[in-house]
Amino acid sequence: MSQQENRDVAANALSKEDVAIYLSSNPHFFEENPELLIDLKFSHHAGSDAVSLVERQIDVLRQSNSKLTRQLNELVAVAKDNHVVLEKIHQLAVTLMKSKTCIERIKLLEATLKTSFLADKIVLILFSSVANDELSNNSFTKIVDDNDENLNSFASFLRSSQPRCGQLKDDQKTFVFEHGASEINSSALIPLGDPEKLGFIVIGSKDPDHFNPGKGMDFLSRLGEVVTAALLFDAAVSAKNGPNVAGS
Repeated sequence: MSQQENRDVAANALSKEDVAIYLSSNPHFFEENPELLIDLKFSHHAGSDAVSLVERQIDVLRQSNSKLTRQLNELVAVAKDNHVVLEKIHQLAVTLMKSKTCIERIKLLEATLKTSFLADKIVLILFSSVANDELSNNSFTKIVDDNDENLNSFASFLRSSQPRCGQLKDDQKTFVFEHGASEINSSALIPLGDPEKLGFIVIGSKDPDHFNPGKGMDFLSRLGEVVTAALLFDAAVSAKNGPNVAGS
């Protein structure tokens, strides 16, 4: 074969991608051309011994099956976790409804969030325009003036009316957790009241990954709805006028 012919063959040669696309589009190619199977060679992944095409196909299918099994197990685990969280929120709602006073509900809320939701620190922030004076007599609740400049950094979160997870800024942590701020490495912010804003809950964890941005927001929203209903019960707070949040 001349050099020109060799160059022509090289120019017209199919790439590996071309061959792969063709075989994918023609899955019966080797059934129609069985003689080609004689020349096919495969190396075993664990050594140099040659294996048959069928053996290689079985090995590929086994690996694919193992991957799908792992994915299925992960989905089942997530579903179980979601069910557990949903059950905890349900039990919290039932227990809060049985509480006779606002103070009982506040104490119960603090205890439940710490134990059931593995929180290291929790703060219930209520705006002064809606908060009942009775709610200020505990270490769990923080009554904040609606125009407090510290709320500026929370303005976009409050406008969104959606929970958020992640790491708080240093000034936010100091405002919320005060002396214990340095211990908190991830937090969940849960707004209370919609469309009127009553305030928000901040749940803090020492674990930087406990409240990561991929956390299920639906469950945090449900938790916020339960807490809002508990606060509105017996007029613990008034939602007639929403606060004028700084920066909003």
